[in-house]
Amino acid sequence: MNDPASIRMKIAWQNLFSLRTCPPDRILFSADRDPLLERHIEACPFCAERLSAAEEWSAWETLGSRLAEASPAAEHGAPAPGEIREVKATLGGWGPSNRYYNPPMVFILDIEASPEPCARVAQVCGDAALMGPDDAALPEDKGFVECWNTYALALEDIGRRWGQAPPEILSAVQDAAVQAPQPVPEHSILFFFRQLELELAGYLAAKSVERLLSKQKSPAHPAMPPAGLALRAFLQEAYPGAELPEHAADDYELLAFSRFPDLETPLAADDKGGWDRANCICLTTEGFEVQAVPFQVDLLSQSSTGLLVAGKIRQTSCLPQTIHAWWERPGADPLPAAEHELDRGKALFRIVFRGLRETEVRNGTLVLLLVGDAV
Repeated sequence: MNDPASIRMKIAWQNLFSLRTCPPDRILFSADRDPLLERHIEACPFCAERLSAAEEWSAWETLGSRLAEASPAAEHGAPAPGEIREVKATLGGWGPSNRYYNPPMVFILDIEASPEPCARVAQVCGDAALMGPDDAALPEDKGFVECWNTYALALEDIGRRWGQAPPEILSAVQDAAVQAPQPVPEHSILFFFRQLELELAGYLAAKSVERLLSKQKSPAHPAMPPAGLALRAFLQEAYPGAELPEHAADDYELLAFSRFPDLETPLAADDKGGWDRANCICLTTEGFEVQAVPFQVDLLSQSSTGLLVAGKIRQTSCLPQTIHAWWERPGADPLPAAEHELDRGKALFRIVFRGLRETEVRNGTLVLLLVGDAV
């Protein structure tokens, strides 16, 4: 299609692809080119063209610097919900497919102070031509919020403040962020745009969360063999009729892949469809008990960085604190998640698996194990 809207979208997609995946000038025009940069230049027509016109680009850079000096300075201070913030350049870097992932602007959804300060954010795109269903427009031509693309960032990775959305936009984005996104046509520009944005989000979130986890002490797991019994023997005694796997790599895998029909039956009567079951280890003053907790997958996206799975957990009498995940594969051992993140406030999860073949994704199943506290 060559209508004006389609042409604008194509141009916007080309510009954004370069903005998101091309290295900054300090790297591109560096005198010392490393192999990663060389491979990128070989594959990227945008950067090859910029290098061929280096003198012209230098003039534009000088003009841009002078304009930047005359523009209003961005604000600092602690991030707060509703703000539009930049992600610090230090979080960027080389990723898969010879791409340099440049940090974007983000919209602050909320702040979590424990166990380490972090912010829940939604990515921001500055070009409204790429706006689709589930997106929220920002005032003053600042683009739109990708409500379907949220993740956690350490506060130290969040940079300067560039704007503040009114309360009604913050509320609308927070509500939309917990809803399942509407599908977009496969192989459309909008489809490829969203795939790229999710890749960038996964790269940034993984680096930032890794920094958060490095500051935390290893969480104390519950003592699995209660009252001196082996866990398998305890489960068989405490939950008659439980179906336990023959083999499990550890106690957590044993708990995740065990089935407890008596616990799932009451949930099945209230099931409205589209929900799976996860075992939740609910810690009590006397030890722990197993509960069946419904969860729903809202997003399943495979890219060069791995399989991204996102969804939500239905609230029950147990408040999940940590999450473990596996991908169950026919004819192979379960694959543990490479990354897993749980937003305890809204019971949203985000999981990444690496090394899965397409057939394993198509024929496999997500298995979760939650550990939480009784409420």
